[in-house]
Amino acid sequence: MHSMTGMGRARGKVQSSHFLVEVKSVNHRYCEVNTRFPPRLQSLEIPLVNLIKKKINRGKIDIWIGEEKKEETVFSVDEKALKGYHELLKSIRKKLKLKGEVTLENLQQGFHLWGDKPPDSFQFLPGLRRLVELALKELMKMREKEGKHLRQSLLRRLDNLEKIRILVAEKSPLFLEVYRKKFEIRLKKILGESTEVDPARLNQEIVFHADRCDISEELERLLSHIGQLKMLLAKKEPVGRPLDFLIQEMNREWNTIASKSPDATISHLVVEAKSEMEKMREQVQNVE
Repeated sequence: MHSMTGMGRARGKVQSSHFLVEVKSVNHRYCEVNTRFPPRLQSLEIPLVNLIKKKINRGKIDIWIGEEKKEETVFSVDEKALKGYHELLKSIRKKLKLKGEVTLENLQQGFHLWGDKPPDSFQFLPGLRRLVELALKELMKMREKEGKHLRQSLLRRLDNLEKIRILVAEKSPLFLEVYRKKFEIRLKKILGESTEVDPARLNQEIVFHADRCDISEELERLLSHIGQLKMLLAKKEPVGRPLDFLIQEMNREWNTIASKSPDATISHLVVEAKSEMEKMREQVQNVE
Protein backbone atom coordinates (compact mmCIF):
# COMPACT_ATOMS: atom_id res chain seq x y z
CA MET A 1 0.00 0.00 0.00
CA HIS A 2 1.32 3.43 -0.96
CA SER A 3 0.80 6.85 0.52
CA MET A 4 0.11 9.74 -1.85
CA THR A 5 2.75 11.97 -0.24
CA GLY A 6 6.35 11.93 -1.39
CA MET A 7 9.20 13.68 -3.14
CA GLY A 8 11.95 12.64 -5.55
CA ARG A 9 14.88 14.42 -7.14
CA ALA A 10 17.39 13.65 -9.90
CA ARG A 11 20.24 15.62 -11.43
CA GLY A 12 22.18 14.89 -14.61
CA LYS A 13 23.63 15.99 -17.91
CA VAL A 14 21.54 15.75 -21.06
CA GLN A 15 23.28 16.62 -24.33
CA SER A 16 25.54 19.49 -23.23
CA SER A 17 23.11 20.92 -20.64
CA HIS A 18 22.74 20.10 -16.94
CA PHE A 19 19.20 19.59 -15.55
CA LEU A 20 17.62 19.19 -12.12
CA VAL A 21 14.29 17.31 -11.94
CA GLU A 22 12.03 17.43 -8.87
CA VAL A 23 8.77 15.50 -8.49
CA LYS A 24 6.46 16.09 -5.51
CA SER A 25 3.08 14.54 -4.73
CA VAL A 26 0.29 15.09 -2.20
CA ASN A 27 -3.11 13.51 -1.73
CA HIS A 28 -5.81 14.11 -4.35
CA ARG A 29 -8.97 12.36 -5.43
CA TYR A 30 -7.63 11.73 -8.94
CA CYS A 31 -4.26 11.83 -10.71
CA GLU A 32 -3.41 15.45 -11.53
CA VAL A 33 -0.01 16.45 -12.91
CA ASN A 34 1.23 20.04 -12.95
CA THR A 35 4.43 20.98 -14.83
CA ARG A 36 7.00 23.77 -14.67
CA PHE A 37 9.44 23.46 -17.57
CA PRO A 38 11.87 25.88 -19.26
CA PRO A 39 10.28 27.44 -22.36
CA ARG A 40 12.28 25.36 -24.83
CA LEU A 41 11.13 22.12 -23.13
CA GLN A 42 7.38 22.88 -23.20
CA SER A 43 6.90 20.51 -26.15
CA LEU A 44 8.05 17.62 -23.93
CA GLU A 45 5.18 18.08 -21.44
CA ILE A 46 2.84 15.43 -22.88
CA PRO A 47 5.32 12.50 -23.09
CA LEU A 48 6.74 13.22 -19.62
CA VAL A 49 3.28 13.61 -18.03
CA ASN A 50 2.21 10.32 -19.63
CA LEU A 51 5.30 8.69 -18.13
CA ILE A 52 4.28 9.86 -14.65
CA LYS A 53 0.67 8.70 -15.07
CA LYS A 54 1.88 5.20 -15.94
CA LYS A 55 3.65 5.03 -12.58
CA ILE A 56 1.16 6.83 -10.32
CA ASN A 57 -2.59 6.24 -10.05
CA ARG A 58 -3.70 8.92 -7.58
CA GLY A 59 -2.33 12.16 -6.20
CA LYS A 60 -1.55 15.74 -7.15
CA ILE A 61 1.91 15.65 -8.72
CA ASP A 62 4.13 18.67 -9.38
CA ILE A 63 7.11 18.16 -11.68
CA TRP A 64 9.74 20.86 -12.04
CA ILE A 65 12.67 20.81 -14.47
CA GLY A 66 15.39 23.42 -14.19
CA GLU A 67 18.49 24.04 -16.27
CA GLU A 68 21.53 24.48 -14.06
CA LYS A 69 23.94 25.05 -16.95
CA LYS A 70 22.79 25.65 -20.52
CA GLU A 71 24.52 24.46 -23.63
CA GLU A 72 26.27 27.07 -25.76
CA THR A 73 24.35 27.94 -28.91
CA VAL A 74 26.25 29.18 -31.96
CA PHE A 75 24.32 31.49 -34.26
CA SER A 76 25.16 32.06 -37.91
CA VAL A 77 23.52 34.24 -40.54
CA ASP A 78 23.37 34.02 -44.33
CA GLU A 79 24.13 37.72 -44.90
CA LYS A 80 23.67 37.60 -48.68
CA ALA A 81 20.21 36.04 -48.34
CA LEU A 82 19.32 38.48 -45.56
CA LYS A 83 20.19 41.50 -47.75
CA GLY A 84 18.14 40.06 -50.61
CA TYR A 85 15.18 39.59 -48.28
CA HIS A 86 15.57 43.16 -47.07
CA GLU A 87 15.46 44.47 -50.66
CA LEU A 88 12.37 42.35 -51.32
CA LEU A 89 10.52 43.85 -48.34
CA LYS A 90 11.43 47.38 -49.45
CA SER A 91 10.10 46.75 -52.96
CA ILE A 92 6.84 45.38 -51.57
CA ARG A 93 6.50 48.42 -49.32
CA LYS A 94 7.02 50.69 -52.34
CA LYS A 95 4.53 48.87 -54.59
CA LEU A 96 1.84 48.80 -51.90
CA LYS A 97 2.63 52.38 -50.84
CA LEU A 98 3.06 51.35 -47.21
CA LYS A 99 4.30 53.83 -44.64
CA GLY A 100 7.32 53.27 -42.42
CA GLU A 101 10.68 51.64 -42.88
CA VAL A 102 11.63 47.97 -42.96
CA THR A 103 12.85 47.14 -39.44
CA LEU A 104 14.87 44.36 -37.85
CA GLU A 105 11.65 43.03 -36.33
CA ASN A 106 10.18 42.65 -39.87
CA LEU A 107 13.23 40.66 -40.90
CA GLN A 108 13.03 38.37 -37.83
CA GLN A 109 9.37 37.58 -38.42
CA GLY A 110 9.77 36.49 -42.02
CA PHE A 111 13.34 35.29 -42.48
CA HIS A 112 15.14 32.28 -40.99
CA LEU A 113 18.36 33.72 -39.60
CA TRP A 114 19.97 30.41 -38.65
CA GLY A 115 22.65 28.91 -40.81
CA ASP A 116 21.90 25.62 -39.00
CA LYS A 117 18.55 24.62 -37.48
CA PRO A 118 18.05 25.55 -33.81
CA PRO A 119 18.28 22.67 -31.30
CA ASP A 120 15.24 20.38 -31.38
CA SER A 121 13.77 20.04 -27.88
CA PHE A 122 12.91 16.37 -28.54
CA GLN A 123 16.60 15.53 -28.60
CA PHE A 124 16.48 16.08 -24.82
CA LEU A 125 13.57 13.65 -24.32
CA PRO A 126 15.51 10.36 -23.79
CA GLY A 127 17.85 11.95 -21.24
CA LEU A 128 15.08 13.83 -19.41
CA ARG A 129 12.91 10.71 -19.41
CA ARG A 130 15.76 8.92 -17.61
CA LEU A 131 16.03 11.72 -15.02
CA VAL A 132 12.25 11.77 -14.45
CA GLU A 133 12.27 8.00 -13.93
CA LEU A 134 15.05 8.33 -11.35
CA ALA A 135 13.12 11.07 -9.52
CA LEU A 136 9.95 8.96 -9.65
CA LYS A 137 11.80 5.96 -8.23
CA GLU A 138 12.88 8.05 -5.24
CA LEU A 139 9.36 9.43 -4.82
CA MET A 140 7.81 5.94 -4.98
CA LYS A 141 10.18 4.68 -2.28
CA MET A 142 9.01 7.45 0.02
CA ARG A 143 5.35 6.78 -0.79
CA GLU A 144 5.81 3.06 -0.17
CA LYS A 145 7.56 3.62 3.16
CA GLU A 146 4.80 5.90 4.44
CA GLY A 147 2.20 3.48 3.03
CA LYS A 148 3.57 0.70 5.26
CA HIS A 149 3.14 2.90 8.33
CA LEU A 150 -0.41 3.77 7.28
CA ARG A 151 -1.25 0.10 6.78
CA GLN A 152 -0.01 -0.89 10.25
CA SER A 153 -1.92 1.99 11.84
CA LEU A 154 -5.15 1.08 10.00
CA LEU A 155 -4.83 -2.58 11.04
CA ARG A 156 -4.45 -1.57 14.70
CA ARG A 157 -7.54 0.59 14.51
CA LEU A 158 -9.49 -2.23 12.85
CA ASP A 159 -8.54 -4.51 15.74
CA ASN A 160 -9.83 -1.87 18.17
CA LEU A 161 -13.08 -1.62 16.23
CA GLU A 162 -13.50 -5.40 16.31
CA LYS A 163 -13.11 -5.37 20.11
CA ILE A 164 -15.70 -2.61 20.41
CA ARG A 165 -18.07 -4.53 18.10
CA ILE A 166 -17.76 -7.64 20.31
CA LEU A 167 -18.53 -5.62 23.46
CA VAL A 168 -21.62 -4.12 21.81
CA ALA A 169 -22.76 -7.58 20.68
CA GLU A 170 -22.37 -8.93 24.23
CA LYS A 171 -24.45 -6.12 25.73
CA SER A 172 -27.22 -6.04 23.11
CA PRO A 173 -29.20 -9.02 24.59
CA LEU A 174 -29.55 -7.03 27.83
CA PHE A 175 -31.60 -4.38 26.00
CA LEU A 176 -34.89 -6.19 26.47
CA GLU A 177 -34.48 -6.89 30.19
CA VAL A 178 -33.53 -3.27 30.86
CA TYR A 179 -36.44 -2.05 28.77
CA ARG A 180 -38.90 -4.46 30.48
CA LYS A 181 -38.01 -3.17 33.95
CA LYS A 182 -38.19 0.48 32.88
CA PHE A 183 -41.51 -0.10 31.13
CA GLU A 184 -43.06 -1.84 34.16
CA ILE A 185 -41.94 0.97 36.47
CA ARG A 186 -43.38 3.57 34.09
CA LEU A 187 -46.72 1.74 33.88
CA LYS A 188 -47.03 1.43 37.63
CA LYS A 189 -46.38 5.15 38.01
CA ILE A 190 -49.15 5.89 35.54
CA LEU A 191 -51.69 3.22 36.58
CA GLY A 192 -50.79 2.90 40.23
CA GLU A 193 -48.99 0.24 42.24
CA SER A 194 -52.14 -1.83 42.82
CA THR A 195 -52.95 -2.22 39.13
CA GLU A 196 -52.05 -5.56 37.60
CA VAL A 197 -50.23 -5.38 34.27
CA ASP A 198 -51.44 -7.80 31.63
CA PRO A 199 -48.43 -10.10 30.92
CA ALA A 200 -49.56 -10.73 27.32
CA ARG A 201 -49.85 -7.00 26.62
CA LEU A 202 -46.48 -6.40 28.27
CA ASN A 203 -44.82 -9.12 26.17
CA GLN A 204 -46.37 -7.69 23.03
CA GLU A 205 -44.85 -4.31 23.83
CA ILE A 206 -41.47 -5.93 24.53
CA VAL A 207 -41.54 -7.80 21.20
CA PHE A 208 -42.40 -4.60 19.36
CA HIS A 209 -39.53 -2.78 21.06
CA ALA A 210 -37.15 -5.68 20.40
CA ASP A 211 -37.81 -5.51 16.68
CA ARG A 212 -37.27 -1.77 16.65
CA CYS A 213 -34.01 -1.93 18.62
CA ASP A 214 -32.49 -5.02 17.02
CA ILE A 215 -28.89 -4.30 15.93
CA SER A 216 -27.85 -7.81 14.90
CA GLU A 217 -27.84 -6.91 11.19
CA GLU A 218 -25.67 -3.84 11.78
CA LEU A 219 -23.21 -5.92 13.82
CA GLU A 220 -23.01 -8.53 11.05
CA ARG A 221 -22.37 -5.90 8.41
CA LEU A 222 -19.66 -4.34 10.57
CA LEU A 223 -17.97 -7.72 10.84
CA SER A 224 -18.14 -8.09 7.05
CA HIS A 225 -16.76 -4.58 6.45
CA ILE A 226 -13.84 -5.17 8.84
CA GLY A 227 -12.99 -8.37 6.96
CA GLN A 228 -13.16 -6.58 3.60
CA LEU A 229 -10.94 -3.78 4.85
CA LYS A 230 -8.28 -6.24 6.01
CA MET A 231 -8.39 -7.96 2.62
CA LEU A 232 -7.93 -4.61 0.83
CA LEU A 233 -4.98 -3.70 3.05
CA ALA A 234 -3.27 -6.93 1.98
CA LYS A 235 -3.52 -6.14 -1.74
CA LYS A 236 -0.66 -4.71 -3.80
CA GLU A 237 -2.70 -2.54 -6.19
CA PRO A 238 -4.10 0.92 -5.24
CA VAL A 239 -6.96 0.58 -2.74
CA GLY A 240 -7.62 4.16 -1.62
CA ARG A 241 -11.06 4.55 -3.19
CA PRO A 242 -12.60 1.25 -1.96
CA LEU A 243 -11.13 1.90 1.50
CA ASP A 244 -12.79 5.31 1.58
CA PHE A 245 -16.13 3.79 0.53
CA LEU A 246 -16.03 1.08 3.22
CA ILE A 247 -15.16 3.63 5.92
CA GLN A 248 -18.30 5.59 4.98
CA GLU A 249 -20.40 2.41 5.13
CA MET A 250 -19.06 1.52 8.57
CA ASN A 251 -19.85 5.01 9.83
CA ARG A 252 -23.46 4.51 8.75
CA GLU A 253 -23.68 1.23 10.68
CA TRP A 254 -22.36 2.81 13.87
CA ASN A 255 -24.79 5.73 13.50
CA THR A 256 -27.67 3.27 13.15
CA ILE A 257 -26.56 1.35 16.26
CA ALA A 258 -26.38 4.62 18.20
CA SER A 259 -29.91 5.59 17.13
CA LYS A 260 -31.36 2.17 18.09
CA SER A 261 -29.57 1.67 21.39
CA PRO A 262 -31.27 2.82 24.62
CA ASP A 263 -28.23 1.81 26.67
CA ALA A 264 -25.76 4.46 27.83
CA THR A 265 -22.85 2.01 27.89
CA ILE A 266 -23.37 1.12 24.24
CA SER A 267 -23.67 4.79 23.36
CA HIS A 268 -20.25 5.37 24.92
CA LEU A 269 -18.84 2.45 22.93
CA VAL A 270 -20.27 3.89 19.72
CA VAL A 271 -18.62 7.25 20.46
CA GLU A 272 -15.30 5.42 20.93
CA ALA A 273 -15.81 3.53 17.67
CA LYS A 274 -16.63 6.70 15.74
CA SER A 275 -13.49 8.35 17.12
CA GLU A 276 -11.44 5.47 15.67
CA MET A 277 -13.37 5.72 12.40
CA GLU A 278 -12.62 9.43 12.06
CA LYS A 279 -8.90 8.80 12.51
CA MET A 280 -9.08 6.05 9.89
CA ARG A 281 -10.95 8.31 7.49
CA GLU A 282 -8.20 10.94 7.74
CA GLN A 283 -5.51 8.32 7.12
CA VAL A 284 -7.35 6.76 4.17
CA GLN A 285 -7.53 10.18 2.50
CA ASN A 286 -3.77 9.83 1.91
CA VAL A 287 -3.82 6.24 0.57
CA GLU A 288 -3.24 5.80 -3.16
